[in-house]
Amino acid sequence: MSQPIEVEEGVRLVRTVVSDQSTDVHVNVVNANDHTVTLAKRLPLGRLEEVQLMETGNTSGGTSHAVDGDTTHTESLLQGVDESVDNATRCQLQDLLHQHRDVFSRDEYDLGRATMVKHRINIGNAQPFRQPLRRQPAHLLPIIDGQLQEMQR
Repeated sequence: MSQPIEVEEGVRLVRTVVSDQSTDVHVNVVNANDHTVTLAKRLPLGRLEEVQLMETGNTSGGTSHAVDGDTTHTESLLQGVDESVDNATRCQLQDLLHQHRDVFSRDEYDLGRATMVKHRINIGNAQPFRQPLRRQPAHLLPIIDGQLQEMQR
């Protein structure tokens, strides 16, 4: 398997699964620039890594993932569908949600991780500076305390 890498500024190799018997490998390259980019002939586009099969279930990242057969987190999406949607379409949606249940977050803290793209925030020449904490309105303090307790669980 090749990992996604930035070949040149704005040009990325897409993750590709390659057979161990392949001699002629086709890969997808994405140009996110607004201009044409020409890559040099025989330019190495990435490195191959052996694929390691992993158990399904909870990962070390701390986020919960759908276990096979568990669709409780997508059922609320299906219940939110308008009543005017016919049963055939509703069944298609249910199948689609079930098939891709692993891409929907299970709760508000199941955010996942973005590992395919390197993110940058351009701040120019500005230097970071420290600001003091601001007081919160008194009527929001119990809500804030409740959220903090929930996150500590």
